Amino acid sequence: MDDGTFPALLKTLSDTSEEVIKHDLKLLAQISSASDDSYFKAFMINLLDLFSTDRRLLETRGSLIIRQLCLNLSTERIYKTFAEILEKEEVRDMVPNSGAQLYAKSLGP
Repeated sequence: MDDGTFPALLKTLSDTSEEVIKHDLKLLAQISSASDDSYFKAFMINLLDLFSTDRRLLETRGSLIIRQLCLNLSTERIYKTFAEILEKEEVRDMVPNSGAQLYAKSLGP
């Protein structure tokens, strides 16, 4: 998706409205499920990169984002892709505990 849509959808995850975020994630999930694995992986890399650069987003919306994605996509696919990315250190400047924090956030309240 080279038309600027993808970055705009990722930026929308920082919106203050939970409903806007839910609709944004539903659209990202629909695009991801209709796309090949390379698009999905790029989406997950960019999401993890966003969490690593915007710690506030991870703390305040990380749980919501992961839970909504799991409602709309395969939970196994999401966590497997996250694990592959973190294992290969494809996310620049990822703080070592971010993966654990992300997992804990997805299980939290």
